[in-house]
Amino acid sequence: MVVLACLGMLGVVLGQGFAVVMTATSVLGIMLVFTAGMIGGAMPLLNKDLLKHYSSLRTTTWTVVVGMFFLFPLGASDVKMVAWVHLPLLVWGALLFTGLGATATTNLLWNYGVAHIGVVRMTIYGYLPSILGVVLATVLLHEELSLLQWMSATVTLGGIALSQYGRVQYKPA
Repeated sequence: MVVLACLGMLGVVLGQGFAVVMTATSVLGIMLVFTAGMIGGAMPLLNKDLLKHYSSLRTTTWTVVVGMFFLFPLGASDVKMVAWVHLPLLVWGALLFTGLGATATTNLLWNYGVAHIGVVRMTIYGYLPSILGVVLATVLLHEELSLLQWMSATVTLGGIALSQYGRVQYKPA
């Protein structure tokens, strides 16, 4: 079922067609995305034992702080080129949302889920943010999705649902 969800996501991403241009920058980007994926895949396993002893909030805080030390050197040179005083209020709102909403809150919820329902069951839900992103892009940004992308999103959701089939236990009233 995980394979089904993964194949569905591949269809969502590639549904509009794509072109690959290999430059030094794109190779670096691919390496960074691959590394982030590997670390992201390992984090629930690493955090599983920590979450037995510490709260989701404490574990998330330390994850973000440690991650910051790895990411800061990569972006520090670009930060000084930004004209911070000239950024529109919308950009500041987007930065705040990205830091608190999309990073801190989602990691907190993820760690809470790992602590309470386990790594294996939480991993399958890792496909939902991409689906939600595609849906929000269609609603908020008026992106047009191809039939393949809609079908692939449905396959992904089906894979998630099938992976949970039989896990729901009903207690008699």
